[in-house]
Amino acid sequence: MGYHPFMAANKKTAQKPAEPVNNVQAVSSYLDGLYPDGIPREHWPIVQVVRSLAVAVDTLPDQPALWKQYREALCDLDELHAYEEDKLDAIITRLQAPADNTED
Repeated sequence: MGYHPFMAANKKTAQKPAEPVNNVQAVSSYLDGLYPDGIPREHWPIVQVVRSLAVAVDTLPDQPALWKQYREALCDLDELHAYEEDKLDAIITRLQAPADNTED
């Protein structure tokens, strides 16, 4: 899994005021950036899992199993979003392709 700004909330170092202070806030900010036009209905289940696990790791930060599930859910969300973006890119590419002139 790549770096995610919301994972920085778990670091014990001093944080800038603009950074989230917990995973719930970090996930909220991340989702706002990932879905600026709102979360699509088909993504609601995985988003809810991520939000619930953010609450869980904030409440019980010493539970490694929760962190593992949280990271896996974040990866699943990233993969789903990337898949949707790839599908959209393919549609845009097809629409931008020049039409064949069949009236010869």
